[in-house]
This record gives sequence, C-alpha cells and structure tokens, in this order.
Amino acid sequence: MEKDIDKILSRTLLTYFSILFVVFALKLFGIDYFGLNTDNGIVHSINNFIKYWRLEQVWYTFTLFVNTYIIFAIACNDNSKEMFKFTLLTMPLNIVIRVLKQTFNIPFLFVFTDLLYLFILAICYIKFVKRDKIHRENITNYFVFTIITILFQFISLITRGIFIGYHENNLLLSLTMNIDYFALLIISYKLYFKRGGNDLWIGVLGSFSVLLVSLKSLPEKLQKSYNLAKPKDRVDELTNKIYIVLFWLYNFFTVVVVLLIATLNHTFVECIFILSSFWINKGVFGKPLHLKKASHCFIVSSLSYYILNRLTWSINMSFLIPVILGIALSYITAKLVARKENLYLYRGMPLDKFYELIIKVTNNEEHIEICKRFYVDKESNLKIALSFNYSEINIKKIKQNINKKIKELYK
Repeated sequence: MEKDIDKILSRTLLTYFSILFVVFALKLFGIDYFGLNTDNGIVHSINNFIKYWRLEQVWYTFTLFVNTYIIFAIACNDNSKEMFKFTLLTMPLNIVIRVLKQTFNIPFLFVFTDLLYLFILAICYIKFVKRDKIHRENITNYFVFTIITILFQFISLITRGIFIGYHENNLLLSLTMNIDYFALLIISYKLYFKRGGNDLWIGVLGSFSVLLVSLKSLPEKLQKSYNLAKPKDRVDELTNKIYIVLFWLYNFFTVVVVLLIATLNHTFVECIFILSSFWINKGVFGKPLHLKKASHCFIVSSLSYYILNRLTWSINMSFLIPVILGIALSYITAKLVARKENLYLYRGMPLDKFYELIIKVTNNEEHIEICKRFYVDKESNLKIALSFNYSEINIKKIKQNINKKIKELYK
C-alpha cells in the first residue's frame, strides 16, 4: 500500500503538470477557455462563512503559514516539531511582508524579496536552531522548490487570464486559486519526505531522465510490438487487418459515446481531462481491465465515465480534480485485475501466476496439468477430456473443485 501511495502521488504531479503545460500552450495560441470561474457552491459557502465571522486575516495567515512551513521543511530537509515552532516564530515578519505587498502591489519586486528573506530565515534555522552545517542540498532544495512554485503560480495566472498582481483582498479569488496550489504543495511535501528527503534537484533531474529514457525507448518498443504481431502468412495478415480496423472502430465509438454523455452533462472538457489522465496512467498500476465481451466493456466504460463526470469539478475552478479522478479510475481497474488474478483461475492467465496460485490448494499433478491446459494453454474441455480419457463432465468437476478450494482459501 505504501508503494501505491508513493506512485499515486508522483503520477498526480506528473499528470497535472503535463496537462497544465498543454493548456498553457493552448492559451498562448489564443484558446481562451480555461479562465477562472468562482461560481461553486462549496467555495461560496466557505467564503460566506469566513466573511460572516470576519476570519479573512485568519485564512490569509493560515495559508501563509502552510506555504512557509513547507518551503522551510523541504529546504532544511526537516519536518520536525522544531521546524513547526520556528515557522510560527517567523509569522510576524511574514505578516509584515504581506501587508507591504497589499500596500505597494509590486509583484515582480516582491518575488525577489520573498526569495531572499525566506532563504535567510532557512539559513538561520540550520545554523542556530539545528546547529548544523549548510549543505549544498539545502541551497538547491530551497531555490529549486521556490522557483518551481513561482513558475507554477505565474503559468496558472496566465492560463486563468488573471492580471499578475496582488489579489489577496479578493477572498473568493484567493480561495479558488489556492485549491490546486495548496493540494499540489501538500502532495509535493508528502512525496518528498516519503522518499527520504533526498536532494530535490537530483529528484527533478531523475524524473526528467526517466521521461527522456521512456521517450527514447518508445520507437524500439513499438518496433518490438510490431515484430511480435507480424503475420506469419496471408491468413494471419488478413485476420490482423480486420482485428485492427474493428478495434479502432470500437474504441472510436466508445470515446464518442463517452464524450456525448459528457456533453449532455456539460462536462465535455472535464471528460477530456479525465480521459487524458486515465490514458497517461494506463498500465502504471498494473494490467488494464479487459472484460470478456466488448459489450460489457462498453457498458462499464460508459457508466464509469458518467459517474466521474457527475463527480468532477469544472476545469474553470480546478484542473486537479479531473486529473485525480482519471488516476483513480486507472488505479481501481488495475487493482480489480490484480484481485482477479489472485482470487481464482481464469483463461489466458500467465504460467507463473497459475503455478503460484494452484500449488496453494493441490499437489495432484494430473489436476494441475488439466487446469494448466485449460486456463493457460486455452484448450477446450473436449480436447482435454480426450487426452486424459475422461468425460467432459469430470473435467469440469475437477476445475470446479480447484476453484472452490481457492475461494475458500481467500475467504
């Protein structure tokens, strides 16, 4: 489960930023569809509650504390109670800086002052609180993380069509803009310390290296897949051509129906985000789910995306929600396949999985061979019955008894 959480967090960041860069590029080409929309019942309820009880300054101070704490924790590679207390002690200075921002509203100047004074405070913590040496990782972690967060906010403002200035006096705008920002900030924080708090710069470079290696090896993988699927004769060639045409027609039809359902629910673009997130992460958590009949796949796909379209938020409020829903769909379907592989025998299962499962319930070599020929080699009951000089009924009973024992094993 720990590995799953690690992978989910990292894939969320990767998928989100991949989609964000595509949206940013579309914005630069003049497609102005992703502007901010603050018309959400939940956000309005929070906004009204904060305003009614006059908690605006509490909200701004809280968000300022979370932001400062995470930057300090990653820069100093320390998420201890001492770091928490130190961040609390620096809050008066942070509040003064925020008031100056409100008064003068010079965003580009305060970007540099923020970088400078937070860096000095981080150095003070390492030298006088931790009483430790300043390591190269502390400096690189600080500047890499802060520059990434500044770039993210800059790209988000442009994508949302918001003037680059100081907007804290607009509480509703602040609440909406911070949905994705603070969620991603917390994800980055949790992921960083789950991975042992290593050099952030090396981690960023490592992520890019993995991506580059994957892209570089893609042509080789495609060539290998093509060679494996290469037809042996004309019959195979004709069969492959028919299968490919039917496969793409089926997938095209399914996507059209899914998008049609999304359009009727006024979530067309959100559905594209969910689909993109799902396809980016398909196979990452395990084998994708395939049902025996195409009609069953179509029904499950349509129903799944209908439910997700009802659950998602508008992309004019959050890119993160549809991204998470797409990843959740990929994860859940992969786990269903894994559960299927672990709970019972099925046609077409890998040989190693077959032996791993069947030896837990029987040592009878004949029964193992019968099940292997049916579930792994995909032979018919009649062919197996003739080979062992049994009736088809007896072959079916042997398989039923084996599956019954497996079910009892996992109760």
